[in-house]
Amino acid sequence: MAFSMTGIGHADIEKNNYHVNVEIRSVNNRYLDISCKLPSILLPFEQKIRDLIKSKIKRGKIHLIIAGDMNVEPENFPTKINRLNVKAVAGLLEVIREEAGVEEKPKLEHFLNFSEIFEPIEKREIDEGLWEAANDAVEKALDHLIEMRKAEGLALSEDLSERINEIENSITEIEKFAKLNAKEAFARMRQRVEALVNNVEIDKDRLYTEIVIIADKLDITEECVRMRSHLKIFIETLRNTNIVGKKLNFILQEMHREVNTISSKASNFKINHIVIELKEQIEKMREQVQNLE
Repeated sequence: MAFSMTGIGHADIEKNNYHVNVEIRSVNNRYLDISCKLPSILLPFEQKIRDLIKSKIKRGKIHLIIAGDMNVEPENFPTKINRLNVKAVAGLLEVIREEAGVEEKPKLEHFLNFSEIFEPIEKREIDEGLWEAANDAVEKALDHLIEMRKAEGLALSEDLSERINEIENSITEIEKFAKLNAKEAFARMRQRVEALVNNVEIDKDRLYTEIVIIADKLDITEECVRMRSHLKIFIETLRNTNIVGKKLNFILQEMHREVNTISSKASNFKINHIVIELKEQIEKMREQVQNLE
């Protein structure tokens, strides 16, 4: 199953009190090229995000943008209250108030003067929650992108298969004309030679043997057989392989080479006309294959 290299995927995730929005786009490229635009809080996870993309996509220029509300919620703030110390400070302030003979009860600002009531939360706990949200969002966006690449790949595969059928029909036409091509070439050369050597002593048997050898060089049977082999391999690759772009492009190069040989060997204007159409068809296919992963 062939996949296109073009597509787009979106995801919007709320998890662990984080809101993560992901957009990922893919366009044609010879290799896998990933560019990421991340908020600063996600920069420590950039390599993980790249590895995640690499695990699912093999070719294409990938543009990833992550946005959303990355602000830390109160429950994820990197500092928490030490409840035991708060009670201890409350007791201490009460003792001070009684000893000082102050009637006013302790206020919040009095507690904030004691740093002992706060203690840090391990950063690892925050990182894990944020990474879970980002990972889920990237995976969901990637799934959407892959589905789109799959749908476009299917459409391209169907179009390429139809073009392969058209090329096969053209080869059948060429083979039909080619049966007469060598005979016609032999007859033309014999007439020209006989006209040139009229009234000249010459070994005609030897002459006709040479003409047969020249005419045989105009035979395109082998090229047509190889073309059919290329067409078969093309379809098999298209149907049974996921990463097809580079291999299909190579097969098309070989097909173009065979068509050029047919064109150079054939001295039939009908065959040459078909060859022109074949070259146009192959060129269109090469453009489409550039879109396949």
